[in-house]
Amino acid sequence: MDPVPVVEAKWPPEGWEQKGDEEKIEFLKKEELSQAEALAAEFGRSDDALVALGNVYRKYGNSIQALACWEKALAVNPGRVDAYDGMAMVAMEKGEHDKAAQLWAKGISVKPDTREFRSSMSQALSRAGRHEDAIRALEDEIRLFPTSGLAHYLLGQEHLLKKEYPEAKGDYEKAIALLPNHTGSYYGLMTVCQRLKLADETGRYTARFDELKARDTKETQDSLRGRDDLQGMWKTTAETYLAAESLYRRAGDLRRAEVALKRAETIDPDNARLLTRRAWNLRGQGRLADALTVHEKIAKTNPDDILNLFNMAGICIEIKQYEKAQTTLQSAITRAPEFDGAYRELARLYLMQGRENAAARELAAQAVKLSPTAANYFVYSWACEKNGDHKGAVAALKRSSELEPENPMYRDKYRLATMQD
Repeated sequence: MDPVPVVEAKWPPEGWEQKGDEEKIEFLKKEELSQAEALAAEFGRSDDALVALGNVYRKYGNSIQALACWEKALAVNPGRVDAYDGMAMVAMEKGEHDKAAQLWAKGISVKPDTREFRSSMSQALSRAGRHEDAIRALEDEIRLFPTSGLAHYLLGQEHLLKKEYPEAKGDYEKAIALLPNHTGSYYGLMTVCQRLKLADETGRYTARFDELKARDTKETQDSLRGRDDLQGMWKTTAETYLAAESLYRRAGDLRRAEVALKRAETIDPDNARLLTRRAWNLRGQGRLADALTVHEKIAKTNPDDILNLFNMAGICIEIKQYEKAQTTLQSAITRAPEFDGAYRELARLYLMQGRENAAARELAAQAVKLSPTAANYFVYSWACEKNGDHKGAVAALKRSSELEPENPMYRDKYRLATMQD
């Protein structure tokens, strides 16, 4: 199949405004599938192209072809955890729960820090009747990601099934602390409080559950009405054009990359991935203030996007908006306490400013504890030196140079530090 000539085609096509919604939707479905198939034809050895095509096939109900695409993608790049995720979800839809659990387990083995895979695997294990395995998976998820409200909720479900009501109650309460409007957790609390004969709490949780259920019913009705609406179709098609933009750009075809990006922008201007791409482009052009504005827009609509907060803080440091950088990094630590980068960069910010040296050392030590990378050890060495611990600084520099021996900065800093001794 030849590539879709996206540069030459008018977008939207001639007579677009005169078409009815159903006709527009059918056009967009064909356009998205055509673009995805063209990407796979042109970039046949690209796991990105194969995953994108698999996602489109699955969206339109063709699971067999979707699975074939994801399997090809894994043959090219065994690290594609999103392919394992898609295959596992198809297995769940078919009722193949053990198979789904195995696929999520493979994804975890490839990338152990993938968030929510253990939660997904636990649901497959639970449906397969393997409740103890499900509990272990959830306990691992919570150990790695303590702020996962979903994992706490699912653990409550498992304890409820085992009639371990006090344990279930504690799990649901933790879930609500993290997800204050989670309907399922309130239903779980209502149930366990009934079993524990806690009348006052039962009444309170029942009232809150009824409120949330009414909200969910309305949202579900609205969603069903809008499932095939034109706006929804636009948004899903935008994802395929973003994949096209990435592939064309990496291939050096900047003209077609720009066309694909503009199409995505026309379709879904507030798409978080699109906004992130726009911010990267602006930053690459040296337009840091404009890039910061885009990151701030993402933060308003998606405050839990930790990488966005991280990148936003980096720009703030570059343009010397240190107070905003500090606030942003502290927010990232609060929202994702397992993310090492925020600790490291907040420590670096303090050290750059020559203040809070003791706090900087604690932050850098936590970054090293979470992820013993060369970058984290390097900042920790700086913090040690600022706190008068030359021996600790040299040891940390040694680890940095060992972990990245090709990095001249780490190597030279370590050599100079040992020469001083």
